[in-house]
Amino acid sequence: MAIPNQFEAAIEALRVQLGLSEDELDDMRLEVRRRAMEAAQAAEASMLHQVHKSLLRSFQLGQGIAEWRKAIKAQVSRAWFGKNATRLTTIYRNEVQRALNGGRFVQMTRPRVLRLRPYWMFDAVDDTRTTDICEDRDGFIAAADNPWWTINYPTLHHRCRSGVRTLTERQAKRKGLGDSQSLTTEPQKGFGKVPGYSDPVPVPSSLAEPIRRALSV
Repeated sequence: MAIPNQFEAAIEALRVQLGLSEDELDDMRLEVRRRAMEAAQAAEASMLHQVHKSLLRSFQLGQGIAEWRKAIKAQVSRAWFGKNATRLTTIYRNEVQRALNGGRFVQMTRPRVLRLRPYWMFDAVDDTRTTDICEDRDGFIAAADNPWWTINYPTLHHRCRSGVRTLTERQAKRKGLGDSQSLTTEPQKGFGKVPGYSDPVPVPSSLAEPIRRALSV
């Protein structure tokens, strides 16, 4: 007896729950695959950057390959897999939140939804971990087709938890539209783009030129 694919079953259940069509679900799958490739590139760049710095230090200290291998193994283990490691956690949280906001974007841009709820409101999590970037935009309201969203759609920074809510025209007018001139912050580089308009993951400028060229291909 064949065992059902639990992952695909979970996707189908989510599709039904969110009311997504098969075409919309396929678009989300493509977006997730693209983001997964970018996340892998970011992780690769960060890892190579750490190895490159370790090599330079090893050369300066006159270490042999055995000493260097021992040192880099300990450094990578602490940074990526240790008890207090944060890099993998950051990458995971970034991509999960981007996927969630990407799914929300698919819902909010349906013609019927846009017709009934043509305004969007930036919705930040209000607690002690909220960044100045998101606090600056919390409650900001603009029409869904306002170009402002093409550079301010969450996520706006690493570990961003913000989202977007839809509003009717009456709700938007009652709350008041936002003034982009009043904002004093900008999203971190590589963030703030609506799904499908994300910039390529930037390669650290401090990497050796051969590594930069390889990662930029």
